[in-house]
Amino acid sequence: LSMLSWHFKHFMNPKVVVPDSKMPIIEYSDEEAWALAMLMMSWRNISLPIMLIPKGKRETLPIVEEKVVEEKVEIIKTSSIDWGEELFESKYCSECHTIGEGVEAGPDLIGVTKKRDFEWLKRMILNPEEMEQTDSIAKELYQEYEEMGMVVEELTEEEVEAIIEYIESFDTNKD
Repeated sequence: LSMLSWHFKHFMNPKVVVPDSKMPIIEYSDEEAWALAMLMMSWRNISLPIMLIPKGKRETLPIVEEKVVEEKVEIIKTSSIDWGEELFESKYCSECHTIGEGVEAGPDLIGVTKKRDFEWLKRMILNPEEMEQTDSIAKELYQEYEEMGMVVEELTEEEVEAIIEYIESFDTNKD
């Protein structure tokens, strides 16, 4: 119980328990601090007295039918692909690349998700200059397209993933 109390006190005021603690002071209620302390103790696989386990209402959650889940997943995929299309246009990918319309300034991207794995594509979009210097495939492409490197865009990983999903949607639709 002393370890549980220590965690509780640490959540309530970390600097009192550990003077040079880097943990920020957050104004937890007693109930929140006890819940966090209990969580910490549960990670240590220590049996706590049953009287310390909070009593609450047991709620039965409705069972979600598989079809509903599949429909929601499809909506998320569609949204991600739409977002990817918007990014492909707004981040100027379409200035150099087409998808199924032939070579422009850069390669046509139709089928690229079948030729290159997801992580490679992600690295190529996020760090084209580094890839053109270190990766043999990227070096080849750099030479093939007259040393015109890929433009570096400030993109988040999520944006890059959406762009790749958009490109991949063409590849999966062609099967």
